[in-house]
Amino acid sequence: MSRVETASQSSTPKSEEPCALERLSPEILLAIVTKLDLPSLHRLLHASPATFRLFDGYAVEITESILETDPMTRQIPETIHVVALIRSSELPYDNLDDFIKRYISASLDLDWGYSYIPPTTFPKTTSPAILRGILASAHQISCLMLTCLRHYLDRVMAISPERPVDKAFTYNLISRGDVFFGPAFRRRPESESYAIEDAGPPTWVEEQRVTRGFWRVQLFHDLKTAAAHSRLGWPKEDVERLQAMEPIDLYNEHYRGFHFEFEEIQTVVDYTRELEAGNAASLPPVYEVKRSWPSPKPGTNGITYIDGSELRIAESMRMQIWENLSTSDASPLRYFSFKPFRRLGFAFWVEEKLSALGFMDYPSRPERWGELLLRMAEHAQRGGASPGREDTRKVL
Repeated sequence: MSRVETASQSSTPKSEEPCALERLSPEILLAIVTKLDLPSLHRLLHASPATFRLFDGYAVEITESILETDPMTRQIPETIHVVALIRSSELPYDNLDDFIKRYISASLDLDWGYSYIPPTTFPKTTSPAILRGILASAHQISCLMLTCLRHYLDRVMAISPERPVDKAFTYNLISRGDVFFGPAFRRRPESESYAIEDAGPPTWVEEQRVTRGFWRVQLFHDLKTAAAHSRLGWPKEDVERLQAMEPIDLYNEHYRGFHFEFEEIQTVVDYTRELEAGNAASLPPVYEVKRSWPSPKPGTNGITYIDGSELRIAESMRMQIWENLSTSDASPLRYFSFKPFRRLGFAFWVEEKLSALGFMDYPSRPERWGELLLRMAEHAQRGGASPGREDTRKVL
């Protein structure tokens, strides 16, 4: 008898008529489950005894097949593999610095010159229980991704925008004749309201950015838990150092600069803290969440391919503009923190969405993009409530 046949033997009482799925041959069932995504497989395991038994016999093969065929940016399956290694007590790094330099920094595409060979497969000895846990985490993160995007989309759509009455206004003009206009941050042009367009539902790239952020936070919590239970084999001082970290510390330990993927991580952490009233010691539990928008497919905008196949999310123009804004002498937001913009989900949005909202109308003149956000930023810096049409303004 084959291993597939053994794994799928049923003990369903004759008095109970099994559903059609339970009557499928193991080979057909195996072909079906490998075409699912991880959250869907998690739900099926709870609904189908035959699938549960089949997974016990083919856990590694099924999970690997899904990770290879389900389109996602490369860092997500890499992170999933590392989480599985942590939970299996098989993490192949000697200490915390070794892990940060050889995995974390390289995963963030920070070129440190270290050897980077990311885990691309599960060890064949990975237990079905570990991989069922991976499926459970994938389901949890999928639900959190949907609620997180809805949270930030509702918040950014609640802004009340304005723009200068003088269409020729620019911060680049410091003086005219004998008139000195003063520094950019002190200038306030006369403004008028304008209507924003429907930004549309979240895109595949936006979902990937949120999912990637949540998996990286999940890795951080798993790493701390494993360290606390002495499952990493790391020096005591590394364990103590890790226990004192926040998620962003792990990813920003050796860089200490602005990086758009850091902001993805911090944005999902901020969201979990709002859900847990300030406690972000783990990802919050969630119930089943149904999509309120169609499941998006990968497009071409914001995506690059490595060797013709590997999906990568390119750095968004919005973050490049922000870097200019925070350093330019002609910007009203020089030295500003990104935090006010993080509150509106700016680490996630694609250019098309920001353009619909009026944030990308002048991509060649980023100082106007800064003025558009100035009043909203001032409001957030004062500790105001979530932006709303009555209490927040933005100027373009």
